[in-house]
Order: sequence, then structure tokens, then C-alpha cells
Amino acid sequence: MTLHRYFQLDVFSHRPGGGNPLGVVVGADDWSDAAMQAFAKWTDIVETTFLLRPTTNAASYRLRIFTPTREIAFAGHPSIGSAHVALLSGFASASEGVLIQECQAGLLPIRVEGESGQRRLFIHQTRQASAGLCRRRPALVAGRICRRIRATRLAARSRLDPQDRARQRQSRPLRVRPQQGAGT
Repeated sequence: MTLHRYFQLDVFSHRPGGGNPLGVVVGADDWSDAAMQAFAKWTDIVETTFLLRPTTNAASYRLRIFTPTREIAFAGHPSIGSAHVALLSGFASASEGVLIQECQAGLLPIRVEGESGQRRLFIHQTRQASAGLCRRRPALVAGRICRRIRATRLAARSRLDPQDRARQRQSRPLRVRPQQGAGT
């Protein structure tokens, strides 16, 4: 069994429980599409991302972004948070202060300023990426092309192996949902 590192972050916040929640699995190249989707559904976080080896030499890493119900081409806080984890975990490194993220929307440059605890990341969606995203999901990006997104701080809540469900359940509150059809 291959073990993978899992990070749960609060993006755009310096305190746990604030900002936008994000789950990141590092080095999930051996996971199938179905396994990624099942894990994203299981975590029940707004988005869960998977850091993979790039398919082009122009990229620092490849990113797949999943909601609990489907894969999406691009989103700001998953891109920023995943870039932070890629650097923190050593999965990727910036070249001349820039990471290149490969995702379904295309190649996205991410400017890196500062080190670890004081790191700031900036994304500027390129025309190439915008054009690719517009072809795939035109309604999704109407009015949002070339938006600049900035992350000032990220608060890491946990670093866990995704196979270890018991430890992961302890790291975040258990959510209990009533079952449909349950009486009384």
C-alpha cells in the first residue's frame, strides 16, 4: 500500500477554522479518477486537490481539483493552497520566484514571494488558460477572466495519511446527517 501525505488547510486565513477549507493529497499519480472523486466526497470539503507530476516540461506540477460531486477546471483558493503545499512538502519548487501550475484550465503562473511562514502567492490567469477554460465551461467563467487572486496566509490544520481514517476523523469535527426516510 502506497502512503500519501494529506494536508487540510484554511486558505486566506492565518487561523484554523477561518478562510476557505481545502484538502490536498500529495503525489496521487497512482490514484484513478474514481478514487480521487470518492476521496473528495469522503472528505466533504468544498474542494479537494491532488498534486501530480506534470505532463509538460513547462509546468512545475499538475493539479486536479474535485468538489464532493465533480471535477472542476480551475478555482482560486484551491490553486493558491495547493501551490503552498507543493512548496511546503517539497513536491515542487519555484524557479526564479515562479511556479507553473498545470490544470484543466491550462498553465497558470504563480508568483512566489517570501519564505514558508511569510510566503505570499499570486496568480494571474493567462489568456491561454482563460481560453481553454472558456471552451470547456463558458458559463462558469463569464465575468471572471483574468482575475487576480492573492493569498496572504494559510493555516495548516493537519497532515495525515489519506488511508488512516481514524486519525483523520479525530482531526476535524464529525458531521452527522440525518438519513432520508428515518422515522420520528
